[in-house]
Amino acid sequence: MASYFTPLPFLDEDTLLDLTGKCFLVSKPPQSIKAAGDAEVIWEALNKIYPAWFDQSMHPTECESPQAAVENMLYYMNEFLENKFQSDFDVLKAHIPELLNGNSSLVLKLYEFILLISIQSECQEVVARFMQLSETSQTVIQRVIQFYADDDDSKAFPEVAALSKSWGSSAHPSGHDDGEGERGGGGPLAQRLNAQVAALKDQLAAAKAQLADSETQREALLDRLKRTEQDREQEKNKRMTLEIQLERKKDSLVKEFVTQADELEKTITKLKAELETEKKEKKKLDEKLKQRVNELQDELEMAKSESRRAQALEVQVETYKNKLKEIPELKEAVARLEQQNKANLEKLIDASPDPGEATALKKSVELYKEKAADIEEKLVEARALGEALQTQKKELESKVKAAEKKAEVAQLTLVRKEAEFDAKTFEIEALQQELEKARKSAGEAKVVNAAKSSEDKEALAARVAELQLLQKQQEKEGDKEQLQQQINELIAKNAELQSSVKDLTESKDQLTKQMMEAFAKNDSRGTSAADELKVRLAAAEAQVAASKEQQQLQIDLVKAQLEKQTEGALNALKEQLQIRDRESSFYRKAIEDGAEQSRREQRLLASVLYEIGLRHHRLRCYCQQLKQEHEALILRLQAGEGRRIEDPTEKQSPEEPEEGGPPFTNDIGRSSTKMHTPPASE
Repeated sequence: MASYFTPLPFLDEDTLLDLTGKCFLVSKPPQSIKAAGDAEVIWEALNKIYPAWFDQSMHPTECESPQAAVENMLYYMNEFLENKFQSDFDVLKAHIPELLNGNSSLVLKLYEFILLISIQSECQEVVARFMQLSETSQTVIQRVIQFYADDDDSKAFPEVAALSKSWGSSAHPSGHDDGEGERGGGGPLAQRLNAQVAALKDQLAAAKAQLADSETQREALLDRLKRTEQDREQEKNKRMTLEIQLERKKDSLVKEFVTQADELEKTITKLKAELETEKKEKKKLDEKLKQRVNELQDELEMAKSESRRAQALEVQVETYKNKLKEIPELKEAVARLEQQNKANLEKLIDASPDPGEATALKKSVELYKEKAADIEEKLVEARALGEALQTQKKELESKVKAAEKKAEVAQLTLVRKEAEFDAKTFEIEALQQELEKARKSAGEAKVVNAAKSSEDKEALAARVAELQLLQKQQEKEGDKEQLQQQINELIAKNAELQSSVKDLTESKDQLTKQMMEAFAKNDSRGTSAADELKVRLAAAEAQVAASKEQQQLQIDLVKAQLEKQTEGALNALKEQLQIRDRESSFYRKAIEDGAEQSRREQRLLASVLYEIGLRHHRLRCYCQQLKQEHEALILRLQAGEGRRIEDPTEKQSPEEPEEGGPPFTNDIGRSSTKMHTPPASE
C-alpha cells in the first residue's frame, strides 16, 4: 500500500496496538491497523488523553457522519500542535475516507500525532504507562519522540525534547560516548521541571477553585432547571386532574347535548313537515290566485273595453248635451220663424191670387213641423241614451274598482303567504345553525376547568334541591283529594253548626215566649225569677253569638286554606316554569361558557408550554455557555501553565512584540486570549 508521507511513519502495527490497548486504555482494543482507524477508537484515545478538548460533543454519534467527526478531531489536533505539521494534517484531511478504511500510512501517522499530544497534555499517567511497554515498543516510541524533537526548530515543544533526552539517557546508559554528560544535564532539568510542576500545581489549585465556583453556578442552574421541571410536572398533574374531572363531566354533558340535539332534530322534522304542508298550501293558493288574477285581468280587460266604449259614448253625450243646450235657442228661433212664417204665409195667402200655391205652402210648412217634431224625438232618445250610458259607465267604474280591490287583496294574501313561508324557512335555518353550534360546542365542552366543574356541581345540587321541592309540591298537589275531603268535612260541620244555631234560635224564641207567658200569668212573681230568665236569655244569646263567630272563623279558615292552596299551586307552577327557563338558560350559558373556557384554557396551555420550552431553551443555552466558558477557562489556565513552564535563565527575546502588538503565545503556540472553533462540517 502506497505511503502519503516522507519519511515513512516510525510506528509499526505492534507498537500501535500496544499504545491503544495499554497506554490509551481503549475500551475495545483494536486487533489491527484497520480497526485502529475507526472514528470511535480515535475519539476514545483522544478523550482518554485530553477530555477537556476532545469531549462528548466530538463523538461520532453526535456528528453528522464519522467523516465529519474525524475532520473536527483533526482540526483540534492541529490547533493543539499549533499548526506545526499543517502539511501532514492537510494530507490526513484530504484522505479521511481512506483513513477510516484502514490505510496503514494514514493511521500510523495519525497515532504519532496522538502520541505527541499525550506527551504535551497533563495526563502523566499515559506517559508513565510508556515504561510498561515492551522494549521494542519503547524504542519505536523513543524514535518518534526524537524525530519530532529534532524537527522542532522553534522549540515549541520543550516537553517532547525533555522527554526525548531523559528517555534517551535512561534507555541507553552506555550506548553513547557522551552519555554521562547527558545524565549530568538531566539532574538540573528534573529540578527545574519539579519547580515548574509545583508552580503548576498552585495554578491548578486556583483553577480548581474557579472550577468549583463554576460547578456551584452550574448546580444552581441545575436546581433552577429542576424547579422548572417540578413546576412543569405540577402543571401536568393539574392538567391531568382537569382532564379526569372533564372525563367525569363529559358523559352528562354529552347526554344533555344528545337530548338537545334530538329535540332540535324533532323540531326541525316537525317544522320541515309544516313547511312542506305550507309549500303545498302555498302552491295551491298560488294556482288559485293565478287563476283568479287571470279572471280579474279578463274582467279588467272587458271593463277597459267597456270603459273605452263609455268614453266614446261620453263624447257623444257631451255633443248631445251641447246640442241640448242649444235647443232652447233653437226653439225660440223656430217659434220666431214659425210666427214669421205664419205671418208671411198669411200675407202670401192674402196676397196670392192662386189658392193652389197657398195650399202648397201650407203643406211645406206642415212638413217642416213634422221634421222638427222628429228632431225633438231624436233629441229625447239621445238624452235617454246618454243617461243610460252614464249609468253604465258608473257601473263599469264600480266593477273596475271592485276588481282592482280583489286583485290587491289577492296580492296581499300572496305576499302574506310568502312572508310566512320565508319566516318558516328562516326559522328552520336558525334551528339548523343552532344545532350545528350545539354540536360544535359539545366537542369544545369537553375541556371545562375545575372551577367550572365545581359550579356545575353546585348548579346540579341546586337543581336536585329544586326537583325535590317540586316533588314535594307535586305530593302536596297529590293530596288534593284529602284536602277536598277535609273541605267536605268542614262543610258538613258548617251545616251542623248552622242547624245548631237554628235550634238555639228556636230555643231562644221558646224561652222568650215562655218568659212572656210567665210574665203574663204571674205578674206577682218576684224579681228573682225575672233575673233568672234574663240570665238564661243572655247566656243563650252569648252561646248563639259564640257559635256564629266560631262558624265564621271556620268559614274564613277554610277560605284562607283554599286560597293558600290555590296560590301555592299557582306559585309552584310558576316556579316550575321559571326553573325550567333558568335551567335552559343555565345549560345554554354553560355550553357557551364551556366553549369559551376551553378556548381560554387551550391558549393558556399553549402559552405555558411555550414559556416552559423557552425557559428550558434559555437554561440549556446558559448551561452550554457556562460549559464553553469553563472549557475556555481551562484552556486559559493551561495556556498560563505553558507560559510559566519556562527556563528562568532565558531572557526576553529582542523580537518580543511590543505593547499593543499581537497576543502573547505560550510554549505550544496557542493564543492566550482566543480559542479557535472548528469549521462547520459540510
